[in-house]
Amino acid sequence: MLTLLVKDFKLLFHSEKKLSNRIISLLISILFIGSFVAIEVFLFTTILKKIGTFHQAQNAFTSLFLFIISLLLIVSNLLNANKLFFNEKDIEQLSTRPIGNTDIILSKLFFMFLTHYFTSLIFTYPIFVSYGIIGAKTIKFYYLGLFYPVITFFFIGGVALLLVYPFWLLKKYLHKHYVLRFIASTILMLGVTLLYSKVLNLFIKIVAGGNINSLFTTDSINKIINLQKYQVPINFLTEVFVEGKIRYLFPYLGIGGGIFILGLSVSIFAFNYVRNISLTINVKVKPYPYKVKTVNQA
Repeated sequence: MLTLLVKDFKLLFHSEKKLSNRIISLLISILFIGSFVAIEVFLFTTILKKIGTFHQAQNAFTSLFLFIISLLLIVSNLLNANKLFFNEKDIEQLSTRPIGNTDIILSKLFFMFLTHYFTSLIFTYPIFVSYGIIGAKTIKFYYLGLFYPVITFFFIGGVALLLVYPFWLLKKYLHKHYVLRFIASTILMLGVTLLYSKVLNLFIKIVAGGNINSLFTTDSINKIINLQKYQVPINFLTEVFVEGKIRYLFPYLGIGGGIFILGLSVSIFAFNYVRNISLTINVKVKPYPYKVKTVNQA
């Protein structure tokens, strides 16, 4: 099991780049994450202070922020699950070793959960800290916020496991079709650019301060409040961790647990299927070791 853990750690974090390139990539990643979290906290605290007089508005906006972050975390978990479960070299190596499927799946789930926890903590805990400061929460609120990434793994990790096999098939298909790959990349970049422009526009309006009142009218806030009921199942966790209503944990566990079990079942089936195909391809009939003897001449 320890060998599997070391192997999966290298699978996720090992890079063939030079040391200097890895340092540069690390610094860029830290800068990007730091900037994202800083903007996230600024937007969240500014909005929360502005809408504090509206009933249920702070809860609704917190749920919206956490729901958007959960969508980003699904993408992150999906990419990590693809690395862990469907790396071709890894599957080829595992096909030649007498290792049980249970150990393999547990090792991959362990690292998937580990990366999810720390990634989720980086992006969601500042939200809880900001909310706690504005709402003058007790130390218990901050402590419980540390367990939010643990609970969200059922839903976020489950969705990622459910989508990872179709995602892998799509990647293989696009890899063989350059034109379709170019079109898909273009559409993705346009979507990201459009989303970035919307967030940047909101950020500029809030910083400028002149048009901020037009963003938070009674109608717009009521729409956000009504939108909360569609943010299933993250809205249940908002009630649990923000409002302290433990009873909402049970519907979340029902939905999140069901999705996780379904996603895990699909991933195990798909992984075993791909591994068996790799095993079949790599099995070769060993030739009989004939010995050639020379004839001694008199």
